[in-house]
Amino acid sequence: MWVALVFLTLSIGRSQSLQYDMAEFNHYYRDGKLCFNQVVLYNWSHEHKRWHVEAWWLIEDEYNLREMPSKVGGRWVMQHDGWVIYAKRYRETWTTVDPERENKAIYEEKYRVGLPPR
Repeated sequence: MWVALVFLTLSIGRSQSLQYDMAEFNHYYRDGKLCFNQVVLYNWSHEHKRWHVEAWWLIEDEYNLREMPSKVGGRWVMQHDGWVIYAKRYRETWTTVDPERENKAIYEEKYRVGLPPR
């Protein structure tokens, strides 16, 4: 019991957190078939009155699907690459367009905050 408590405390202590306005779990389909799953993180632009993609990653296996957000204390929380990521909003979508690529047309990739390197 003590070992588990110490491990959990050390894990939380090493984790760093990031904040975004919205997290999206997107299932992208082409010709009626699932091509990939991805997480897309957005911040709201008050100046442009629209969502801007700031970071994204592919969900490549079953293990990563278990890392999807859960609501804790009014915020959505998930973990990825050692980061604890908080989002004010969360949505799950099934699309035939890639929202990350579509957003790139209005908000260039060079302006994205992205995920800091670990």
